[in-house]
Amino acid sequence: GKGLDPFLSSTSANIKGDISNIRYGNYSVSNIQLDGSLNNHLLQTTLTSQYPLAKMNLLLDATLYKEKINATLKANVEHFDFYGMHLMNDPLKTSFQLLAKAETDRSKNHFLNVSLDQWKLIVPNKTYSPKSLTLKANSEKDTTNVFFQSGDFNLTLNGTGDIGSIIDKLSQTGNLLTQQFIQDSTIHISAIRPLLPNLDLKIHAQKENPVYNLLQF
Repeated sequence: GKGLDPFLSSTSANIKGDISNIRYGNYSVSNIQLDGSLNNHLLQTTLTSQYPLAKMNLLLDATLYKEKINATLKANVEHFDFYGMHLMNDPLKTSFQLLAKAETDRSKNHFLNVSLDQWKLIVPNKTYSPKSLTLKANSEKDTTNVFFQSGDFNLTLNGTGDIGSIIDKLSQTGNLLTQQFIQDSTIHISAIRPLLPNLDLKIHAQKENPVYNLLQF
């Protein structure tokens, strides 16, 4: 490789890794390959796993400029065993396909589009196939819009200001709530109201969506 600043065209790097056998306690991880390169602002990374408990392919493509970043992530998870990987106490396996696209000017403008398809959750004697998920978010200097849909579950969120300012206001509100509870276990709305961001949230849901279905699972 050459250079340390990933935003310079002169910076380049090549990465190649192969996990053949890593042991931790009585367990081991193997059959995982990683390939990556950075040349002339273009970043490309591929992870391929044939490990029986985590069979998947991940592909990340991104263009890196100081004033703008574009990235696309594709994930084809054929099989992931949470219980076998010791991430959960109860048996649970999953498979899905994920496509995520993001764009940012590293300032006030951000865009995100995520879709999750062919999703399956598997427990002993039962397989659940949730509805496809779609998430779209756009943030500019004056407005932030978020849309989420899965089956008949729809969520829209519109706010005034960019996402950074909204998060800051929510953080300030949370800190003030914590202080009020510590002082006298009472919420003083008049003190909180000036800190709250201007948000419009709408939710519509019936019985054909992951939230309802998972409660029945």
